[in-house]
Amino acid sequence: FFFFLMIRRPPRSTHCISSAASDVYKRQILVIELLANDERVKVSKENVSIAEEKPKKSPPREKHKRKKRELRWVLPGILIRVVSKEYEGGRYYNKKLGVEDVPNKWSFTLVTESGNFLEDLAEDDIETVMPHLMEDVIILKESNRGEIGKLIMRDKKKNIVKIQLYDKPDTVLQCTQDDCCALHNKKLFD
Repeated sequence: FFFFLMIRRPPRSTHCISSAASDVYKRQILVIELLANDERVKVSKENVSIAEEKPKKSPPREKHKRKKRELRWVLPGILIRVVSKEYEGGRYYNKKLGVEDVPNKWSFTLVTESGNFLEDLAEDDIETVMPHLMEDVIILKESNRGEIGKLIMRDKKKNIVKIQLYDKPDTVLQCTQDDCCALHNKKLFD
């Protein structure tokens, strides 16, 4: 079906409310003509009601874009927290997500609780998540980057943690809280 809507009113001859022409205008019937399947249909004002206005669509959100910088600490398999309130209108703010993949030195892919993937965040939009004592942790700093151990001590005030490495059980590594991170575990989302 093709519909064509035309609203016809007689022209107003005067703008004076008390004039005779205005009184005639007020009594005129509004006629709506529809053209449907090559047939003209007229509908009087009494049979017409005004439909609710459609809500205006908000302008499309601008993608969270930023100049890409080379990644300094993000590794696949870590658990992070989103700290950007601007990303997706704050939808993921303060949410813990797993780093699913680091396909190149400029980008990473996060996985949400529902299994969706997010790919347009930067390191400045996220922070590391610390595990509880005696839980697994991965080292992010250069000298031991990627090594996994157990968090055996954490001093929040001094920003110091101690990690016993699994590959070297006699070695206890001391670093800052930003130099290590909890491992992403699928059970966190269950």
